[in-house]
Amino acid sequence: MTTLTSTLTDLHKDLEQHNQDCKDVVVDLRFIKFQSDDDEQCLIDSSDGVKYLFKASQDTTATHALKQLCKMVGVPFSFFQENRPPVRESIVNNWLKAKAPKEGEETLFLIRVREGQDVNVVRAILPVTCVPLSNEAVLKAISNYPEDVTIDLDSAVGAERDALVFQARLVYESPLEGEEYFPGVIITNSEVGASDLIIDLYLIHKESKACMAAEYGGKPFAKIQYSGVQPAEALELLNSIPSRLKEEAPIYLESLKEYEGSFPTVERACVLLSNKKGVPKKFKRSIHLEATECHDDMGTLKDFIRHAGLVAKAYDYSDRLKIERAAGSFGGLAYSKK
Repeated sequence: MTTLTSTLTDLHKDLEQHNQDCKDVVVDLRFIKFQSDDDEQCLIDSSDGVKYLFKASQDTTATHALKQLCKMVGVPFSFFQENRPPVRESIVNNWLKAKAPKEGEETLFLIRVREGQDVNVVRAILPVTCVPLSNEAVLKAISNYPEDVTIDLDSAVGAERDALVFQARLVYESPLEGEEYFPGVIITNSEVGASDLIIDLYLIHKESKACMAAEYGGKPFAKIQYSGVQPAEALELLNSIPSRLKEEAPIYLESLKEYEGSFPTVERACVLLSNKKGVPKKFKRSIHLEATECHDDMGTLKDFIRHAGLVAKAYDYSDRLKIERAAGSFGGLAYSKK
């Protein structure tokens, strides 16, 4: 997963361009046949003859979509994978027959495709009651900030075409009054159903770019499981985020100041932070090594969390965020329940 853009405007343009040839197709399970040979794997809708092609097996999006297909028909994916293509075809189609719905049962599902020249490439296979928002729609909604607030892009991963998970870090251009921290928002989303829509509110250190994310009971600010959620509901929440962050950020900073007085030794802080729920095991070694090399610069809560955030930047997007949530918890950053 790579960062493709340097500004929020560029990111909007990239995501909009990626979506130009995407569409959702509702199909009926009763008319679907799976075809598999050494050259390709696809679904055929016998009601209209349309073919929906899976990319090459080494493509991560294709693998994810095939896992969704197997889950839908009830075939264990590991069993599917260990067989030759012609056998896979028999397995899936036999299970499709065995899964033939009874009268009155739901037979529709959704195929999220990218239209190419004479071909529809499968991006995801989803229930009709679980349709994720596009990354473009999510970013557009959360960028609808108040007139007195300017937000810019700090970083983005998974912004390339058909990535499984997209994550963007947006930061306010103005720091909290008289402070060295900027408030920001982290968006995690998947157009293909590989992740829920997750919103984290965070503080970012001006110079080092180290982050700490707020949480409440170990949970992010918002986590929307798309199943059964209407797009309008998700968009309404997203539209409220910038204003909410403007209210919450000063509270986070006050919590950080309150916890400053209870900061233990650097060594003890390393143990407490690395034992936080969700923190990757390999972080324990990393933070202790950082403490060995930078001990004299980690003697306050703010400085310790800043260094923890710097260490976290070396991890992938998912583990980095887990560490930043733990750092926020360690510093007393908790969003208010309202």
